[in-house]
Amino acid sequence: MKAALQTASIRGAMTQNPWGALEKAAESGYRYLETVSSHFPGGCDFGLHMGSREGARLLNGLGLQVIGVHVSHTALDGAE
Repeated sequence: MKAALQTASIRGAMTQNPWGALEKAAESGYRYLETVSSHFPGGCDFGLHMGSREGARLLNGLGLQVIGVHVSHTALDGAE
């Protein structure tokens, strides 16, 4: 079983310094994340405040992997 850190549980640290918070999570032994979806013009960044490719590259560098995402039902309106 994979246990993931819900980034919403560290939202204060994520708001002030997201990459510092994720570095601490990795140093604490977390390998999996459950993020919160956020939207910006042009796409969805899953709470990482950057594009998905750049976010994945940086998360991989920390040894972290996103295995779940909380998404508002309004973000799914019209989704197929």
